[in-house]
Amino acid sequence: MAQIFEYHPVFGYRFIPGVKARVLHEDGGYLVKANNVGFRCNRDFNTKNGTDKFRILVFGDSFTAGDGVSNSFRFTDLLEKYNDNLEVYNFGLPGSGTDQQYLIFKEYAANTSYDLIIINVLVENIRRIVSHYRNFIDGEGNMKIFMKPYFAIDNGGLILKNVPPDKEPIDISKLDSEERRKIDFGGRFPQLRNFLIKNNYESIFHKLTRWKPYPEYDKENNDSWQLMKSILKDWVSFNNKKIVIVPFPHYYYTEGLSDPVNYLKRFSELGKESNCDIWNPLPYFNELSLQERRKFRFEKDVHPTKYGHEVFSNYLRDKINSFMNNIKLN
Repeated sequence: MAQIFEYHPVFGYRFIPGVKARVLHEDGGYLVKANNVGFRCNRDFNTKNGTDKFRILVFGDSFTAGDGVSNSFRFTDLLEKYNDNLEVYNFGLPGSGTDQQYLIFKEYAANTSYDLIIINVLVENIRRIVSHYRNFIDGEGNMKIFMKPYFAIDNGGLILKNVPPDKEPIDISKLDSEERRKIDFGGRFPQLRNFLIKNNYESIFHKLTRWKPYPEYDKENNDSWQLMKSILKDWVSFNNKKIVIVPFPHYYYTEGLSDPVNYLKRFSELGKESNCDIWNPLPYFNELSLQERRKFRFEKDVHPTKYGHEVFSNYLRDKINSFMNNIKLN
């Protein structure tokens, strides 16, 4: 597979600016095209909005970047397709956490012209923000561990660490036991999860055990949630009237395998504390049948399908239209 990422000294890595490549996938493959600043977008990013269009900048991980589908089928591109008055830039970065996404915003967008920022927070990101290292599978199938930037809370404020991250992979044998626990391997109990998925036992297991995939949301004073909240509140402080947060549900929640009440409660509290709009798409998704919701993701890959992106774009279209109308009224 062609190399599509390169090192970045602030947030770790990005798409190679201008790269065009086809990525193999269970659905047959998809096309990746990156712009001048190294993100999957069909147009180059300019610091100033040179048109009269409503300019939206979207941040997130692989669910935003669009792993599994070509650029034109992602929700960001569909928003533009159905509304000629929108100009949408996708700053999604696969494998990144909300901490790295915040750094991307500060690096490229904090001082630019925009009308709305959408922070698309996959609920799983609460794990990534507390990790100091990430795993990466190279073209030969070998796993390598890289340092990642992260924030720590000190005296009520955020301190950035691991910047610049080392460019070369980390030798795990040189990490102490505490640091090894800070490696992001993609979730808890990866071997059990792979076994369940491979043998189609996952749904049964979750229902029987009432599986809580992200207990970090269970209590307001959880350290991981406190860090997530601090990052998002710091981000929102730039301009809370133009920033919305979308807690994007994992399929555990869209398919009714786990109870979403705690993560929804945490984000609702955050919205009130920060005076920021929280757009929750889960009720909109749940209006569809379970069979339709299962089509949101691929057979094996958990990323959104074309259909999943289409449904999400429909939800966002209504929210964005309301947002724009409120601006006109005010």
